[in-house]
Amino acid sequence: MKSISNYKIIAYIGIFVLCIGLLLGPAPAAHAGFWDWVSGVKEIPSDVDELKSKYTQMEESFQKSREQYETVSNQLMQENEQLRVQNETLTSRLKLLEEQDLRQKERMKWIIRGIMIAASIIALFFIMTRVTRVLFWRRHR
Repeated sequence: MKSISNYKIIAYIGIFVLCIGLLLGPAPAAHAGFWDWVSGVKEIPSDVDELKSKYTQMEESFQKSREQYETVSNQLMQENEQLRVQNETLTSRLKLLEEQDLRQKERMKWIIRGIMIAASIIALFFIMTRVTRVLFWRRHR
């Protein structure tokens, strides 16, 4: 039992040395006093009001930005629709012009073929009349 009491004495001495060390040791850094804390607490409502006003301003700014975005988005959608309609109109016109160009090319081919056939018939007729004249001339000679 004697050993337990020795441990108690050693523990009490350790606690006593620790307390003296804390009392005589370096002082902690100075902190603001109670009245500074109270004045800081008094300023909290004004800070909260300031934060509320900033939040309200940001919310209004966000709402305006959102309305501007929606307005611009609607305008762009309308312009896009107009451009789509215009594109469809131009595409149909282009198809019509391509069809007309194709028909005109086909007509020109028929006209050229007709002229070539007519020229060939005229040339053949001319050659045949010359050949028959030459043959008649030789027989009558």
